[in-house]
Amino acid sequence: MIESITVMNHLNDVLELTLRNPYQTGIVVKSITGLGPGKASINTSAFSMDDGTLFNSARLEQRNIVITLGFLPVPTIEDVRLLTYKHFPIKKPITLFVRTDNRLAMIDGYVESNEPDIFSKQESTTISIVCPKPHFTSVDQNIVNFSTVFPAFEFPMENSSLTVPKIELSTMQLIFEKNLPYSGDQEAGVLITINAMGASGNITIHNTTTLESMTINTTKLASVSGGPLASGDTIYISTVRGDKFARLLRGGSYKNILNCLDKNTDWFQLTTGDNMFSYTTTPSGDANNLRFRVDYQVLYSGV
Repeated sequence: MIESITVMNHLNDVLELTLRNPYQTGIVVKSITGLGPGKASINTSAFSMDDGTLFNSARLEQRNIVITLGFLPVPTIEDVRLLTYKHFPIKKPITLFVRTDNRLAMIDGYVESNEPDIFSKQESTTISIVCPKPHFTSVDQNIVNFSTVFPAFEFPMENSSLTVPKIELSTMQLIFEKNLPYSGDQEAGVLITINAMGASGNITIHNTTTLESMTINTTKLASVSGGPLASGDTIYISTVRGDKFARLLRGGSYKNILNCLDKNTDWFQLTTGDNMFSYTTTPSGDANNLRFRVDYQVLYSGV
């Protein structure tokens, strides 16, 4: 069951519409369409001499969410109507948050129309929102670090000596393989971040669940960026559909290193369940000079 709809406009003004207590805002959520999985476009080709068709591809169209809101005199009908103009401004980008009994999901869109029925005895408005990206996403970003810091002391102390070895307050354990559990019902791309603490040879990232891999050729990287991978460098790789890239951050400037990826690179997509990720280097010891992290959001076909 849907508990509330929250809208954040382009100015970051937030309005929460609770279905159980409309007198809080003076707005009654009467109906909402466009929250389900939507409709796919199936592309097929006909056979010239046989029955049926040949499947070519499938894709989701943009999502259209239509919300009908009723107005209560809190304090007046006109005040409530103007409130909807503020939070659902025509042509402007907004973000919708939908809270149900089991999840909180969000989606970005643009207000296509906000059409109030001003002369009706029970005034209401119908708002149409067009969402170019049809999937709902989780609100929180999932972050998986492949290194763990373990504390060594739990009480404050100081060691200011220049001759006595420093007291070890924590230790870092590098992990070269980790599971990325995924609960969404649509495949999702990831953002991979590699922080260099020293030099490294070729870096290969593996999705051992799907037997996919991605290799960064550090010889090409040195040629493109003007020098080999070194301490302080950061590599960012996004496999998110519609926003794929590979960049090197060095000295405050970004460099496109897409051509440094192996030509047979797999652009990882998380699937429902376990996704085992790992990374290796050539030579293998160089992996100790890297700090590896994966960020991702969960995608839902509907709420």
